[in-house]
Amino acid sequence: MNISTSILRSTSSVMFFAVSLYGMGCMVEPGDMGPGSEEEYISQVELGAGGDPGTQNHLEDLVLMNHGVQETVRALGDAALVNSSNQLPSMPYMPAHNATGDLEGARVDFLEVLIGCALSSSQTVTDPAHTIGYFLGIPVKKSYTGEIGIAPAWTWRALTTTEKRYVTACVMQRVNAYGEVINILLQTANGSYQPLNRSTEDLELYPVAESVAWGNMFDSTIELSTTNSEVPEDTIPFVGHICREYSSAQAPWSGLRRQCDNFESCGFTYEGNCSELSCAFGTPCWYSVRARLKDEDWGNFYDLYMP
Repeated sequence: MNISTSILRSTSSVMFFAVSLYGMGCMVEPGDMGPGSEEEYISQVELGAGGDPGTQNHLEDLVLMNHGVQETVRALGDAALVNSSNQLPSMPYMPAHNATGDLEGARVDFLEVLIGCALSSSQTVTDPAHTIGYFLGIPVKKSYTGEIGIAPAWTWRALTTTEKRYVTACVMQRVNAYGEVINILLQTANGSYQPLNRSTEDLELYPVAESVAWGNMFDSTIELSTTNSEVPEDTIPFVGHICREYSSAQAPWSGLRRQCDNFESCGFTYEGNCSELSCAFGTPCWYSVRARLKDEDWGNFYDLYMP
């Protein structure tokens, strides 16, 4: 599977390549990392194999809907994502990398998905606020590699409205109500959009059309608790829409567990069956993303969670 670092946090061997300022690289065993260590915590990046075009669905909805995350998203979308050193900007509202409780791992999980959706597999950015180890006393920063490539130009300019819509839909489709890791294929639902166009072979590998999502979290004007203390923290920060595909709706339990595609689950507005909707060119739902499943993943997951 063509999976970048951004979607392998749950794998036991997730690792990072790092190069010293002197142009040297080094590989060491994990386990001895510490604030004063001269060793670098580096592991291997697993990119998968076999040319599988899919990605993974695993982001928790409470992370996506967190007001600190959404305050950060609004700022990021209106400027170039990184500076000339490919570093992300200061993100004061984003949960810290060492956050605990419900937001433990939220920073990494969200940035993995956001950057994975927006940038291509040839693009890597670093988070200067997240040190993962040391090499010769030099801090090694957490890096994120792109994957799908919806908006590769984001590294040097602000996102366009179209890019904001497609990136939002991509992120929404990678949310899982139960935090499960499920293989999915993302596809443009209307017209043609190059990063999300799929071949016949891709569609045969992922034959189950599950849901379609759309929205624009970047341009939301809903007030957030981060800047207005009178706003409840559980206020939905942006309007995201999702509908179920006909093939998914055949099972009476479909949409209840794996995806956020029924009855306001995950904070998304449920629009019923996709076949009953009409999306004209230029309307918000035109810029939507379909999620597809493999037969085995569909069957295995719903067998596991079927009531």
